[in-house]
Amino acid sequence: MTAFKLGFLTHVHGPGKDRATVLRDLLEVFTAAEELGFDGGWVAQHDVRGDYGRLPSPLVFFGAVAARTSRLRLGTAVTVLPLEDPVRLAEDAAVLDALSGGRLELGLGTGGANQEAFAVFGHDAARRRDLFDDRLATLRPALRGDRGRSRPR
Repeated sequence: MTAFKLGFLTHVHGPGKDRATVLRDLLEVFTAAEELGFDGGWVAQHDVRGDYGRLPSPLVFFGAVAARTSRLRLGTAVTVLPLEDPVRLAEDAAVLDALSGGRLELGLGTGGANQEAFAVFGHDAARRRDLFDDRLATLRPALRGDRGRSRPR
């Protein structure tokens, strides 16, 4: 019989609070979750937002969480792959996974909730699925450590 796992997801709210306070509070949530016996914590990536979803860099945040916890799984729900450089994402994910003792769970998405961010990154939101496919084709071998990968279009 497989053991039941308990996790939580946050979109990182904090209206009226400065970013530093929101992130410190969120660190406390993740630390408390481990102490309470949760198995995993997930964060949603939202770029260029000042209200709803105030976490543009989940892997950086999880570096701080990994230093304060020892067994809590750390998951992205989701990392907006069309807005990421896939080789950089693979390298950052590998570093975090190593530092956390293999606790990273990398969730990927097309960024449907982040459509306003595409223009800021110089992309057309209507192409987000094509961008996702292109970057995934580079990310997969990069995560395996393959050296002969191609760059996204």
